[in-house]
Amino acid sequence: MEDRFELAVGESVSDTFQDALAVLRREGDRLAEKLRLPWPVWAREVVGRMLAGSRLVEFPPVVALVGGASSGKSTVFNNLLGGVETSRITARGHTTKGLILAVHEEHRSAIEGMLAAGVLFPGLKTETIEPDARVEGNPGRLAVMYHQVESLRKAWLVDTPDFTSQAAYDE
Repeated sequence: MEDRFELAVGESVSDTFQDALAVLRREGDRLAEKLRLPWPVWAREVVGRMLAGSRLVEFPPVVALVGGASSGKSTVFNNLLGGVETSRITARGHTTKGLILAVHEEHRSAIEGMLAAGVLFPGLKTETIEPDARVEGNPGRLAVMYHQVESLRKAWLVDTPDFTSQAAYDE
């Protein structure tokens, strides 16, 4: 019996690709053995990461805190996260210099897969930080914090540099 792979009417290529990735993830070892092809650990990880990224076709709401210098973005960010000081707060302006992303712990593997695959924030190097890290962020980097705040389970929260941070940083 010959296996055939056809698109059904109304089925999208992305759905078919996601299905193919799921089959490859589930049956990869057996197929590699049957076809006598290598199936190294790194290949399994890539399929897993691609599958994790393809599941999030509809991204959750992203709440980005934007505004001018000393407008309270980091204060609001920290208070929404239950009062931990993830984003450093100082009396001087231009404290936050890079993006700080807060995501519920439940989404860690999906986020890490998408970051590794370059689906999210391509070109930015990422670092995982603790909830009480008091970071300022760095230009060209993304600081990611995983939290347990139930009210933010289905949203991503981003603390951003103020509009003039790069100019102040350059001075």
